[in-house]
Amino acid sequence: MSVERPLRYYSLDLNDGSTQVMTLRGKWESDGREFVVYAKAPLEDSYVVVCRRNEFIGIGMSQAGEPERSKETQEYYALIKKEDFWNSVPEYRYFTWVDGR
Repeated sequence: MSVERPLRYYSLDLNDGSTQVMTLRGKWESDGREFVVYAKAPLEDSYVVVCRRNEFIGIGMSQAGEPERSKETQEYYALIKKEDFWNSVPEYRYFTWVDGR
């Protein structure tokens, strides 16, 4: 990660030591801000990534029985082919809920 603004993120090739700027960006649904998409886990020829996020206010009950509000983040997961990830091609295959949501 660089210290310049806007922040830039780099991938490091462990075989030859070369670096590459990571340009895949996800979006916050609430205000359109961007974030860097990074691989969370490999899965065969793809990576699991978070490509969208949403913030909302959750309302619950404290241990004392008082209502309380909290800021919650919902993340949307997808698969991306490893080749597309390393070439910054945003071809996502989104996960969906079993019930079709």
